[in-house]
Amino acid sequence: MLNSFCRYYLIGASNKRLVFNIVVFLFFNKKCNLEVGKGANAIFFSESKYKDRSDYNDLITSFLNLRKPQRLKKVLLTNSLSFTKPFIYITSYLKYIFRRNTRISLRSMTLFFCALEYEKFYGKCYDFFDKNKGVAEVITFCDAHPYLNALASSVKKNNILTSTLQHGYYRRVNRDNPNSLAYRNFISDLMYVWDTQSLNALVNCNISARRLVLKNYNDCNQAAITVPSEASCYGLVLNGPNGFSANKTLINFAIKLAKINKKKILIRLHPNDSLIKYFFILVLYKKYIESMTHCDSDSYYKKVNFSLINNSGLIREFNIMNHDYAAVDLNLDREFRLISKNLITIDSIKEMK
Repeated sequence: MLNSFCRYYLIGASNKRLVFNIVVFLFFNKKCNLEVGKGANAIFFSESKYKDRSDYNDLITSFLNLRKPQRLKKVLLTNSLSFTKPFIYITSYLKYIFRRNTRISLRSMTLFFCALEYEKFYGKCYDFFDKNKGVAEVITFCDAHPYLNALASSVKKNNILTSTLQHGYYRRVNRDNPNSLAYRNFISDLMYVWDTQSLNALVNCNISARRLVLKNYNDCNQAAITVPSEASCYGLVLNGPNGFSANKTLINFAIKLAKINKKKILIRLHPNDSLIKYFFILVLYKKYIESMTHCDSDSYYKKVNFSLINNSGLIREFNIMNHDYAAVDLNLDREFRLISKNLITIDSIKEMK
């Protein structure tokens, strides 16, 4: 739906982020070779932008191996550069604001471009599925993401079963938190969830349990990871990009722990976060920081045998892996509090000597 498409680009977006999104709208076209799906019983849709996310790729591989349906095709959404699109979109937008006698703003420009993108992509997908009624099910990696959401909407309009995957540990958050999109933008008929905990968390988000199907496709392979008996450093798992303030507090307390125990800290960034934001912290505390990096679980467990963590879905993985950790009770979400095996308060860290 158009509302879901726009919501993705507006919730929690700073002016800098809005400018970035506008530039992407202007210079890139979303490509989708739907013809690949012809003759398939089921089609799985993903996006090329996930290629650097090893966690996403592992989920996709695990899910497809679990299903193994006959005649399933995988279709990838990609981006292509366009130099004519900026002229068309900007001209259309200027005509729009002159007709309405309104001022130019980043928000109105974003909404206008969202409408253009949605109409174009939705129409293309709708026409394809209208002519290919033999498809029994269309699965998206995440229908909270705008183009996959538009695709799922067009499929539903053609009365074809739609489903999507769980790609993180979803929990109820404030409406202005981008993490709320995982359930607010959930428009597919079904979602394949990891476990009972995930199902209950989504029910708590007012999602009907009838729309949730248990599929155990995110069990970490404990045997594949070699955990050192004596690691050279502690680990700190940071929250997502919108948790910058909390992340700074977590880093300060992790540094205190490092000083007390004479160990360094390996700081694990969220995959969507930027290292540059933490540059001055890295310089200031370089004596106590082993590294600050985006790393996969395999690399992380080989260097760390104890972690501090806050509002991160990795708590679930740590439980499965029997990884020693303490969840810091700093505005800790209810769902993470429920599954955390070891809680530590800010006051208890302050009192350490």
